[in-house]
Amino acid sequence: ILYIAFLASTVLEASLILFFIIYSFIHVEEVQPPPLTVTFISSTPPPPPPPPPPAAKKKTNPKVVKPVVQPNTVPTTITQPKEKEEPEEKNDSEGVEGGVEGGVPGGVVGSVPTEVKAPPPKPKNVPAFAIKKDKLGGEMPHLPEVIKSQRRGSTVTGSYKICIDQSGRVSSVTPVGSVPGADEAIIGTLRGWTYKPQAVPVCFIENFQFVVE
Repeated sequence: ILYIAFLASTVLEASLILFFIIYSFIHVEEVQPPPLTVTFISSTPPPPPPPPPPAAKKKTNPKVVKPVVQPNTVPTTITQPKEKEEPEEKNDSEGVEGGVEGGVPGGVVGSVPTEVKAPPPKPKNVPAFAIKKDKLGGEMPHLPEVIKSQRRGSTVTGSYKICIDQSGRVSSVTPVGSVPGADEAIIGTLRGWTYKPQAVPVCFIENFQFVVE
């Protein structure tokens, strides 16, 4: 009985030892991983570009002010510069021997001075009724008998340009609407017309109607 108990205890102890050995191989302790630490690193912004280099300043030459030197001594006498003497102009106002009073310098001795007359003003054209009030005298023109005999029972018309000078006399007569065969007689009569003096020469056109019975 003791042997059986001893044997049983030995087997039990061997079994326990074997169990622990097998358990030690089978059982593996879970290894805890080390704690993971995440660190966020903020990236710094890129540095700003460098400023442009300053523009080169133009070199300006400093103005050199010359010192004013004051005279140490005051001159006692002042010499005036001599003015250039101009040659005396020859006076021609005295004239030459044999000349006349009012003559032209450089003219011919013994010649008579001539007066230069201004050109007459141009005549001004006016209507016939404007000059009619200034008429002083003059007969109306008539047709010659020969023309009357050729134009019996008709009316003959004619127009003439009459120009008057400043004295009031007729200076020229020009036919505008001619009367063949009668112009000479009509113009001769119109030249005898007289007017008051005028400020300027005037011209006007006079119309005539001759009734031949």
